[in-house]
Amino acid sequence: MNKKELLDDYFNIEVDKLEWKLYLMDFKPSMENNPYLFSELKFKSMAMLKAYARDLFNNTGNHVNDMAMAEEYSGENREGKLLYLSLESDLIKESYNALMDSITRLNPEGLGRVKGYLVMGINNDNPSENICYGILSNPIERVKLDNLTYAMGEDGLDKSTIVRYKLKDKADFLLFQNKLISFNYKFEKLFKLQSTLKTLKMEAIDRIIFKGNLSNSDEFKKYCINFKSAKTFLNLNEERLQALNTLENREEIAKRFSMPLDNEKKLIIRNENDSKNLLRYLCNKIIKDADSDNLYLVDKLTRLELDDIE
Repeated sequence: MNKKELLDDYFNIEVDKLEWKLYLMDFKPSMENNPYLFSELKFKSMAMLKAYARDLFNNTGNHVNDMAMAEEYSGENREGKLLYLSLESDLIKESYNALMDSITRLNPEGLGRVKGYLVMGINNDNPSENICYGILSNPIERVKLDNLTYAMGEDGLDKSTIVRYKLKDKADFLLFQNKLISFNYKFEKLFKLQSTLKTLKMEAIDRIIFKGNLSNSDEFKKYCINFKSAKTFLNLNEERLQALNTLENREEIAKRFSMPLDNEKKLIIRNENDSKNLLRYLCNKIIKDADSDNLYLVDKLTRLELDDIE
């Protein structure tokens, strides 16, 4: 995603011509089907909502401009990066569709809890300009009143407090041009990424074992299942995995990582270290310098010596 092109398209939106809605949101991740609940927050004057939306639009756009180059979400991006994901990505597609479906079925009785809110701008003539801001914090502030002559009103509701809304001037993420664009990692919980990542992790493990020409693959599978970071498996390099189908590449990897081959010329996984080094290699944690032929760990940018490969 080109950040300059994104900003050009973003600031070309005629924000005052959009129809604006604000939806309060509850999120119950333990619910298996649809964890999202919404109710619409009505404004006494639409001019107030439009003024807030205009501020949110400008401040969020400036926030995008101030951040570093946009990076596709890999699960292991460094803090402070502008992240993006296609809404068609397997990581968020199901949750995104459930979230959008929930907005069409608002809770008329309101929400028991509020964990955030969405501000949606809709262009009925040009849907490509539709935009949605996600703010993942509770905007409701309850203010205790003093010198009350009564605590309950005639309608039976508590009159000892009033509710006011503190709306943020910057979003945690926005949905625009079929992408989720995020300024932090809060969206991971909202879109249930941990659950999705566990599923994708197991699929990646099965794919490695199926294509990897490994001897004693049970040792490798046991290590991978116990591996804590499911995000690592998002970076599985299919080209490197496919390369294990050729004897020449298996011999090179065996030499690189001091791993033996069996009689069928399959890689023998002897222990945790063999599993660790193969997983690092397949998930782009190890790179080879083209000039020196040295191996480097990506996270630390330190040279990987043979002594490190037990």
